[in-house]
Amino acid sequence: MRFLLLQGNRMPRSDYWIIVVCLAIPTFIINQIPNPYVDFGLSIPIAYLDLCIACARLRDAGASAWWVLVVITPLAVVIAGLLIALMGYGPVILFVGVISSVIIGVAFMIVIGLMPTKTNQPAENEQLHAAHETG
Repeated sequence: MRFLLLQGNRMPRSDYWIIVVCLAIPTFIINQIPNPYVDFGLSIPIAYLDLCIACARLRDAGASAWWVLVVITPLAVVIAGLLIALMGYGPVILFVGVISSVIIGVAFMIVIGLMPTKTNQPAENEQLHAAHETG
């Protein structure tokens, strides 16, 4: 659970996929709630967990954790579309923002889940996996 701190933690692919699947179940259940305010409020902790595991997985693959901005940027389109839709102008913008955000988010999860662990620092990787095995 050290990955929840958004520090310099790393996460092997196997742990990443286990957590992604475990987070998909409550995400699906939350999306069935008809009240959008409750849905949004319950989605915030899951979004934080997604952010944490994505950062940890990117570090394990030797990439910068700043790549999570690829996923966060389309959310600005969703927020802007929501504000425009609330003013009565163009719900199409909101729809396009949500669809693009979902597509980019899913593609990003798959790509970082398939990235191999950085192998040019074997001592660091051995320490990571030894710590993972001991608990």
